[in-house]
Amino acid sequence: MLRRGALRLWLRRTDADALRPADLWSIEHHFQDPTAGFRGRGLTAVVALEDGRRIVVRPYRHGGLLRGLTGDRYSGPGRLEAELDVLAKLEHAGLAVPHGVGGRARRRGPGMWQLHLFTWLIPNARDLREILLDQETRHQRHESRWRRTVQALGEVVRGVHEQDVHHTDLHVKNLMVDADGRPWVIDFDKAQLGLLEAQRFTSLAKLYRSGTKLPPGARPSRTELARFARGYFGADWRAGWRSVQKRYQRGLPMHRIGWWIDRLYRR
Repeated sequence: MLRRGALRLWLRRTDADALRPADLWSIEHHFQDPTAGFRGRGLTAVVALEDGRRIVVRPYRHGGLLRGLTGDRYSGPGRLEAELDVLAKLEHAGLAVPHGVGGRARRRGPGMWQLHLFTWLIPNARDLREILLDQETRHQRHESRWRRTVQALGEVVRGVHEQDVHHTDLHVKNLMVDADGRPWVIDFDKAQLGLLEAQRFTSLAKLYRSGTKLPPGARPSRTELARFARGYFGADWRAGWRSVQKRYQRGLPMHRIGWWIDRLYRR
C-alpha cells in the first residue's frame, strides 16, 4: 500500500510495474466527463494509460435506503480489500471476472473514507441488459452462437458458486459478453465467501427477476432461460430451474414492498 496525505493506493504486485501510480492518485477529473464511462450506482470512469490500456475506476456507493444517509462514505477500506481478494480468488480459478489491479481510498473526515476500485477494462464487452434491449441485434438471439453464449453464462455463474462465492447483487447488468461471445461476471462488491444452498437459489432468483423487469420484447425467452439453466445445472436443469422459479415467486411480495418504498424514497 502507498500513502500520500489523505490518500491510500493499493496496486497488485503483478501489475505495479505496468502502472504509473501518479496516474491513479488523482482520478476525480475523469468523472467530470459524462461520456467517459457508464453508470451503476454512480458514474464509472474509464482511464486510459500511456501504453494504451484502459482501467475502469468504479466508486463505491451505498445502495438502498442508506444511500441518502451515507452516500459514498465508508468507515474503512474493508470493502475494497475484500472485493480485490474475491476477484483474485476467482481469476486464479480460471473464471472470467475483471482483473482487479488495485484501488484507492481517500479520507473524508474523521474515520470516513471514499473508495474506488481499479480493474482492467474488458475490451469490446456489453452487459446483458444492453444486449437484450438492443432491437437492432435482437434477431441474433435465435442463432446458434447466441445459444452457446447463453449456456456459457450459466456455466460461468455456476463456476462462481462452485468457488463458494455468494454474489449478492447478481442481475443482468452484472453479466457481460465480449466480442468473442465469452461471458463475464462483474461487480463483486459485498460478495461473501461461504455460499449457502439457500443463497445460491436466492441469487439465481434475483438474476431471473432482473430479466422480468425488462420490456416484454427484451425479456429472456423460455428457450434462453432453458439454455442458461442447462449451463448452470447440467442434466438436471429442469428440476433446478423449477426451484429457482419457486424462490422467485416466494420473494415477490417482499420485493414489491421494497420497490414501493424505494419509489417513495426517490420522490
